[in-house]
Amino acid sequence: MPILNDWTRKIVALKILFNADGFPALVDEVFGDAVFKEEEFYREKLTENMHTWYDGVPTRTPRAIKLFEYIAYRLACDESVTAQMLMRSTFDEFINLLPKARRAEAQGKNEILPQSIFMDDDVPVTNLEKTDNSIRVRLKRLNTDIFPMYVFEDGDAPSVRQAAVGGAMDQRVFYQHPDSAVFWESIVTAQHYPTYDKCKYSLDKLWRSQIFLDEMAHNPPDAIVMLGGGGAFGKDVSTISAFLGTGSYTEANPLRYALFDISPWMLRRSLARLAAHWTQTDWGDKVAIELFTGDLMKLNSGARKRELRHGAKFVVWSLTGGTIGNISEAEFFRSLNLVSVPGDTLVLSASVKLRSTVQKAEEEPDDESTSRYLSPSVKSLLRNPLRDLIHELGSRKSVSSVMDALKTRFENGDLEGVTNVPDSHSMIMTADIDGFPCDVFNHTSYCPDALVAFALTKGWSHIDTVYPDHFSPDFAQFYFKKD
Repeated sequence: MPILNDWTRKIVALKILFNADGFPALVDEVFGDAVFKEEEFYREKLTENMHTWYDGVPTRTPRAIKLFEYIAYRLACDESVTAQMLMRSTFDEFINLLPKARRAEAQGKNEILPQSIFMDDDVPVTNLEKTDNSIRVRLKRLNTDIFPMYVFEDGDAPSVRQAAVGGAMDQRVFYQHPDSAVFWESIVTAQHYPTYDKCKYSLDKLWRSQIFLDEMAHNPPDAIVMLGGGGAFGKDVSTISAFLGTGSYTEANPLRYALFDISPWMLRRSLARLAAHWTQTDWGDKVAIELFTGDLMKLNSGARKRELRHGAKFVVWSLTGGTIGNISEAEFFRSLNLVSVPGDTLVLSASVKLRSTVQKAEEEPDDESTSRYLSPSVKSLLRNPLRDLIHELGSRKSVSSVMDALKTRFENGDLEGVTNVPDSHSMIMTADIDGFPCDVFNHTSYCPDALVAFALTKGWSHIDTVYPDHFSPDFAQFYFKKD
């Protein structure tokens, strides 16, 4: 039976062609305003199905046929090109079925690289302004605008040497390698991390919710600070568009949009994507983008508060992607409380589980949970830190053999000391290097009411909880307000 061929490579090309960063965005771009009355939640079900197509889906599958029919139409392929041809073809054949003007773009050959933003013959980047604990670097954007970047001096950075001594790797290490942005993008693009799509979709729903719109009407924020925000271009675009769509911002009173991340490489990637997208929008000077390199667990100095708030009366702080499940929740709120003020709001996304399912998940983890964390793309993010750890321990093992032997276990995170939130469910990934066990990665899922109760003890009242759709009860956006 004929099946969809080369889906892994085709989906990358389609995301480029439709400027989409995930399955939900791709489906929206391909179908546009089309309405399918024959089935409720058609788009949501199609998005869920697309995650399974890597194993090969029959080319006679109705939803797949409809998607590729619309793809052929939207890309203005020759009338002789059918959905079946696009599905059965090899990747090279697929490229040749596209209009000639789109083929190079589909192969990523026209992509704007970050370097094109940082290198400008007309305006050399030489203006460095020392400001307290930061250095402001003015960057040229496509010969039209300037972005400031702040580099906070955080002292000693986490290292694999600490992991070699303590048996647990600080996950901030992963993002301090120059290749981290490339590896992260490969995880998102390859759909080995469906949390990204769930996060973006639920974030879009939050921005459209009446509760959010009412909050905007009464207390419009002057700024948005995306903590750990590098490498999430799709969420940047939808967030900026949603806020500008409220009509609260003008060129005279722009929205200040700050990306804060420990990885300058992730920020550069986001900047490249945003700069390329900017020319296709009517944003103009209604939004001002700034970049901050620093540790979100160290928002603890007067200079940082001044630079991050920049005089803003109200700020929307956002930590998305389920990042809260990789760090100490108590330390995060302690750090955030040093720069936030009453009236600020917080968007916090997290993996969630019903209290009744936590014990079962720990005792009988499902195959999907395990494969999600041990996929090739996710492992690629760990490769360089693991190589350094092997060297630090003086082992002769190859990094590939260590990665192939990675093990995951699922525990009560509170009892294991992985999380500060009671009734939580934590995945812990362990590497064994010549008999030395080292926890290299962990991620926590929360009982929603327990996370809400924990935030309240830190001074943040719950406003709303938004789930991506009816089919994804394992992820949510939590909306809080500072008391």
